[in-house]
Amino acid sequence: MKGNNWLWFFLFLGGVLGGTSVLISAWGAHGLEYLFVATPRDRFSFNYATNFQLFHALFLIFLVLFMVSSGTRPVLLVVSAIFLVLGIFLFSFPIYLRIIGGYSELSRLTPIGGICFFLAWSLISVHSVSRIISSHKTGQN
Repeated sequence: MKGNNWLWFFLFLGGVLGGTSVLISAWGAHGLEYLFVATPRDRFSFNYATNFQLFHALFLIFLVLFMVSSGTRPVLLVVSAIFLVLGIFLFSFPIYLRIIGGYSELSRLTPIGGICFFLAWSLISVHSVSRIISSHKTGQN
């Protein structure tokens, strides 16, 4: 994909992932009670997965809209967007598969998803610090 097409693709993913988090959360609250009666602890895991998916989808949308409105595509912010998407797929989806489908083999991916979230947030900080340093070097505010 060229130029801003990547940004629009990430915006699309943010919308899809945010919307599906709402649907999955509603399904968990109203259609999966029978699962949570047998294993109440899974309700917490399920809620964390849907919450993390929604929060990080919103973060992805915000990040893309920032890049679109500023007219820039700093590499660190684009990589942060990639880590957000990876984080959602590696953190939330293995939890859904374990709880809904009984498929626990992918559960070991969940910590990697958490690391992806951490890296996404950290890259925002690194980008900010690099902007501060470069503005001081050039004398700009």
